Amino acid sequence: MNFYNQRNRQTWEYIKKHQEALLIGYLIAGDTTPEKSLKLIENAVLAGLDILELGIPSKNPYLDGPIIQAGHTRVNQNLDHWFLPFWKQVRQRIQKPIWAMSYQADLFQSDIYEQLVTNRLIDALLVPDCSPEEREQLALEIKDYGVDVVQFIQPNMSDQEINKIARHASILYGQTYTGATGSPSATLGNLPAFYERIKGQTSALTVAGFGIQTPEHVRTVIESGFDGVVVGSALVECCIDDRQNKLYELIAEMKSQTDLYEIKG
Repeated sequence: MNFYNQRNRQTWEYIKKHQEALLIGYLIAGDTTPEKSLKLIENAVLAGLDILELGIPSKNPYLDGPIIQAGHTRVNQNLDHWFLPFWKQVRQRIQKPIWAMSYQADLFQSDIYEQLVTNRLIDALLVPDCSPEEREQLALEIKDYGVDVVQFIQPNMSDQEINKIARHASILYGQTYTGATGSPSATLGNLPAFYERIKGQTSALTVAGFGIQTPEHVRTVIESGFDGVVVGSALVECCIDDRQNKLYELIAEMKSQTDLYEIKG
């Protein structure tokens, strides 16, 4: 498997050795304040996240649903004052992989991209509004910094399209549906067939997300064969002060559903 990042490789090897699947949790950097966000991130990882996907605050998170959009509005958007020191603290405190998710406008129209990559503050990068070709080029540009670029696969793609995207990817993100994140009406019944279509084309680390709301949903994704599951809106919804204990409980419950011994048994 062609990882450029050592943490991603080691995490992959660890969960394979221990017969687990990955729980990847999406949170928004600085939600609701940098100080609260840092503490929340540490506790979320302790609760059971294998990989932290950290969203870069955006003024226009147009591919996200209302829950994550509300999370972005809670964050101080004046990133010059706090963002880089905050991210450096996250990197110092979190030894597990950190994946950065960002829109092109927020990532490339400032020095955020260069700072995250050249300072080796991230282990993977997700840019959902890039084309597959742009992501492939991006992966070549930053591979020497030890950063993997995540490619996205959607159920409505043809096998030919999936093959073209997957052939050089180290990490694939299978979207359970096409549309904005966090749909409460997402259906997961076709995931086994979707997984087989993807894995027939690649040996890359393959995870699935979109619409994952409950521990039972996590179990369904893992039983479908995916190497990991990405949870976003269900976690971001719990980031306000009076729901943070629920956040940690939910992560622990979701992580308990990633034991492959139980699934295979």
